[in-house]
Amino acid sequence: MTQPETALQPRRKRLTRRQRRGPSRGVQYVVLVAAVIASAVAAGRDRLRNRLTQRALAEHMFPK
Repeated sequence: MTQPETALQPRRKRLTRRQRRGPSRGVQYVVLVAAVIASAVAAGRDRLRNRLTQRALAEHMFPK
């Protein structure tokens, strides 16, 4: 009786839970930072436009 050839293959190392969460968490952080920057730019742009269109205030902010 011959035994079937069952070559033991080394098990593939699986990623740990922490390693699996890493890339998705990184993407979430990038999206969060982009949203914060976009909202800051949008809010700042409106405020700057209002402030800089007032000539006296702009001259006071940026003296010659």
